[in-house]
Amino acid sequence: MLECASALTAILRRETRARHVRHEAEAAMIAAERAVLESNDEDSAVEGFVSWLPEARDTIERARAAEREVGIDVAVAYQAFVMARNASEHCPVPDGDLRP
Repeated sequence: MLECASALTAILRRETRARHVRHEAEAAMIAAERAVLESNDEDSAVEGFVSWLPEARDTIERARAAEREVGIDVAVAYQAFVMARNASEHCPVPDGDLRP
């Protein structure tokens, strides 16, 4: 059961990192949008933003895909943890007593 708990913890950390990457990518896009709005040289700022936008969208989409994939891993790891916990509750401990 300890192995399942460790695996679940590791996957939850991956999920947190994936979510953080997506938030950072979205924050970068928002910052770029604000920079365009606050720019004195709007033509140049808009041109730079428009050329960068597809890359930013791709980054966000990759981050979302990674987040979905790790979400599936979390569900599988959690199910394995629950099954291990249930099995350990019904297995005799080394001294022969059953766990409550």
